[in-house]
Amino acid sequence: MKSNAKEKKEPELIDGLSPADHQFQWELDHSGGYRLVYPSPTSEKYDKFFEQNLSSLYHETASSQARATCTRNQMEEYSKLKQQEERKRLALGQAAERPKDKVRPESPADPDKPKLKKKACQF
Repeated sequence: MKSNAKEKKEPELIDGLSPADHQFQWELDHSGGYRLVYPSPTSEKYDKFFEQNLSSLYHETASSQARATCTRNQMEEYSKLKQQEERKRLALGQAAERPKDKVRPESPADPDKPKLKKKACQF
């Protein structure tokens, strides 16, 4: 009888070990002559470095807050200037769409300009 796919399966024990422990044991058995660096018998003194709060590498410092405030102010000033320029352009009767945004048609070939003929390479 097939089990329901929505049911959570418990990890199967292989030789009485969980899959992670079985993987670790396999890696130990197949190390290829290399020694295990971590975890080691004296790993307690290094565990404190792995238990640090890794959620944020950048702490909220006065300088980072000042940079964020400065950036926010600059963005606000820039958006105000853009809005003022847009209002001025609309007040002058110019189209809201810039001409450089439009695609220009390809210019026709100049009839006075002689066309270059390709010569075959001679060796």
